[in-house]
Amino acid sequence: MLKGFVSFFGVFSVFIIGKPLLSKPAEAAEQKKQDLPQLTDREYDEADSEDLNFAGQAAPVSNPVVKRRFVAELKASKYWSYIAISHISRSNKYFPVIRPILKKYGIPDDFKYLPLVESGFSNVVSYSGATGPWQLMPETAKEYGLVMNSQVDERYDMVLSTEAACKFLVHLHHQLHDWTLVAAAYNKGLEGVKTAMEKQKTRSYYKLKLNHQARQYVYRILAAKEIVENPKRYGYKSKMVHFYYSIPTFKIRISNSIANLSAFAKKHGTSIHMLKTYNPWLRANRFDNPKRKVCYIEIPLLNEVNGRI
Repeated sequence: MLKGFVSFFGVFSVFIIGKPLLSKPAEAAEQKKQDLPQLTDREYDEADSEDLNFAGQAAPVSNPVVKRRFVAELKASKYWSYIAISHISRSNKYFPVIRPILKKYGIPDDFKYLPLVESGFSNVVSYSGATGPWQLMPETAKEYGLVMNSQVDERYDMVLSTEAACKFLVHLHHQLHDWTLVAAAYNKGLEGVKTAMEKQKTRSYYKLKLNHQARQYVYRILAAKEIVENPKRYGYKSKMVHFYYSIPTFKIRISNSIANLSAFAKKHGTSIHMLKTYNPWLRANRFDNPKRKVCYIEIPLLNEVNGRI
């Protein structure tokens, strides 16, 4: 699946809560400064990564080239610290959604880091048209059952897009029989990885010569995993929860059309802005559902109309 790559540390779209929810902006800013990693380049170089692995396959960090590429991705976090903190915070919300679906399809748990690396869990669109947290291309999304039209784009739905991505990952594994190569093929495309393997006579991702984007892809996943699982080691707070992602929600089951989503939002104590923030798959101000497909709309327990939770 060839697509534009959005780095874990390079997504610049972050949610802004607004002054009413920040009672002490100065204190919040100071807290952010304290959360930033303070490691030196030497400390990154000496970081303990001997147990580094992806999907149960050890990364050969004793190889100086492998170690250098991995450390380069760790160092990148220093320059995108605020973004990294935001992404780590989002993982608290989305990992519990993603992990059971991965398990359902027999996919290693480490693949929960793919949408973190692909998009930072943001609803970004790449230059090639890959969209949503899993950065699915239109043809891949359609092949695995996602709906895309003027009113709905299910690539933005975390549950449905994860289901589609898992089906695609299973397909890649049937072809490659190696989960690290599967991750590389998710970025570079199946044929690109197979061609490289055949020409270079190797089945090891760590020995393949690929273009820069594909070559660094698994290392970015490893760096994300290392920082999320060992935040204190790299100078981050152990528990970082962004206010936005800590708001409780509930889901409404619908199987009918909604003629006016603004009215629907107001009826449930929120706004169209918040409705689409929590349900980015809704792309218009109405939702036509002639086939009466069962859908779930997430509603935040933040009453914007009355200004209270």
